[in-house]
Amino acid sequence: SHYSLLSSLLTLDKSKEDFENSGPISIFSIANKYNLPKILLCDDNMGSFYQAYSKSKEYKKQLIFGLQLKVKADLDNKEDACSSDVIVWMKNSDGYRDLLTINNFAVKNHINAIPHIDWKNLNKLWTKNLTLSIPFYSGFLSVNSTSLDCNTIPEFSKIKPILMVNNQGLPEDTFLEKSVLEYAKNNNLKVLNTHNCYYYKKEHAESLQVLRCIKERSNFEKPELPGFSSDEFCLESYL
Repeated sequence: SHYSLLSSLLTLDKSKEDFENSGPISIFSIANKYNLPKILLCDDNMGSFYQAYSKSKEYKKQLIFGLQLKVKADLDNKEDACSSDVIVWMKNSDGYRDLLTINNFAVKNHINAIPHIDWKNLNKLWTKNLTLSIPFYSGFLSVNSTSLDCNTIPEFSKIKPILMVNNQGLPEDTFLEKSVLEYAKNNNLKVLNTHNCYYYKKEHAESLQVLRCIKERSNFEKPELPGFSSDEFCLESYL
């Protein structure tokens, strides 16, 4: 949502019937229009949870909330700059408490103001009230295949993650999917087909690109932003 700063055009505002011509588009407007009973919301901070939870109750939607975090091999190793993303999902109300504990640890151990955790402490703080998924485009398999300097080896001693697979029109999709499926087979892990939505329609992709250029201090004429060779990161492509 918009709580992940400059990363999404979708908000958690009040639902509107005529939302397509009224400025920023609420996730709840979309959910109500298409009669979606569940909302899977992933943000990179906990700031969105209260508003998302309140609106979900108001509109009678099931909210499944996840926190995206950076994970390193070892926080004590200052020379290792490699990290990959995970998403920690709460399974129930107790999961909210446990997710806060993990978030507080990551915020305390931030690197350049970005919350971080390592595999050892993620396993240490893990509970049965949480579920872990590995993002397709920023998880350890993606990082290892696209970076010459990183070879991240995850530690799943207490965690059985779900591997996510996307097909959103990027050149690396086929290669990454093969890597994910092979790893899942070798480690007896579940694979889930997913679709990331950061905006409502394909025509909105350029607007998000402008926001991302601001965030990354890039130039719109030559943005060099990952993922912007496709306009498929929208609900229009999912439906």
